[in-house]
Amino acid sequence: MIKIKDKSQCCGCGSCMSSCPKQCIRMKTDSEGFAYPEVDTGQCISCGKCIKVCPIKNRDENNKVQKVYAVKNKNEKTRSTSSSGGTFFELAKYVIENGGTVFGCAMSKELVAQHIAVTTISELEALKSSKYVQSDVGNTYSQAKELLENGKLVLYSGTPCQIAGLKNYLGKCYDNLILIDVLCHGTPSPGMFKDYIALIEKRFDSKPISINFRSKEKSWKRLYIDVHFEDGRRYFTFCGYDQYLSMFLNNMSLRPSCYECKFTTEHRQGDITLGDFWGIGKKYPERDDDKGISLVLINTDKGVDLFDGISSKLEIFESDFETAAAGQRTLSAPTIKNTNRDDFYKEYSENGIESALNKFVKIPSKPVQVYYAVMRWGLDLVRKILKKGY
Repeated sequence: MIKIKDKSQCCGCGSCMSSCPKQCIRMKTDSEGFAYPEVDTGQCISCGKCIKVCPIKNRDENNKVQKVYAVKNKNEKTRSTSSSGGTFFELAKYVIENGGTVFGCAMSKELVAQHIAVTTISELEALKSSKYVQSDVGNTYSQAKELLENGKLVLYSGTPCQIAGLKNYLGKCYDNLILIDVLCHGTPSPGMFKDYIALIEKRFDSKPISINFRSKEKSWKRLYIDVHFEDGRRYFTFCGYDQYLSMFLNNMSLRPSCYECKFTTEHRQGDITLGDFWGIGKKYPERDDDKGISLVLINTDKGVDLFDGISSKLEIFESDFETAAAGQRTLSAPTIKNTNRDDFYKEYSENGIESALNKFVKIPSKPVQVYYAVMRWGLDLVRKILKKGY
């Protein structure tokens, strides 16, 4: 049976739970708010399947990047409401228009990140944009398997470890399965995020009803968080001035396994890998309009065929792996652990989210924020004059 002695060796994908023939494994939340498998030893038959499907213990490294593209959706409305260039929407739309089902991460009405299945274009809106918290795959692995066994076309998107977990759970390749892994900085705690939502509800005295971690209203390269409340108010601020996003971007809130991620290589888990093409402006400033550019890695022949099927909807520029990796650390190495990470979660588990955030995440004063804004404006102006990108 699976036993988690070192939490850095569990990514929380849930493949062990999904594969257990006796259903005697549950995902139990620890004091940091992350889920880990717990086995009912009285029901376990020691079949070993939970160990065989673990993506950290058993990794497939057959897929290797074949093509690298910078991509913009030609539909500006779609691109503006997507985290980067709007490529995922077209891939998913293509699958749905061909009678398929798309699995991806959505935020529930309670603002819980969870994987769901969608079969209509209108439902795809919920899967757009990044969610900076670990999602619960629930029973979507088994749902996907049932559809595949019935000959249905399936697209499943997720973090590399989630995709690896699904592949191990399925145990074989399906011609009617398309896998998309997203380039992942790391996943914060769902339990801690739930407490953060409760905290801002307390601070604003109104229930948050939607959250966008990656609003592009002002910029693609500079992240803004956008929260809407039940009473009509809005919380919109630069990532460095929000405690949750600041903590995420400073590598303080991630799952222990993220700092030792096994999937930060050019050997990808999906047929296609999607992310932001950070840094493309340094080499190709004319390509960067600060409205979002997708990094698309094509890793299999199946990925080639799917991408060809939507290419007419996209503005495509071929690049290379070296340029992509220069702006995406997660293509070569795991995220570096913040030295305050363990102390933050210790404070959180003992004294709650507000105490932990106030102790470890310092937000600049309003005068300092104004100073930074002026400096950024000046830097942008100089770069524009010199025609230098980011």
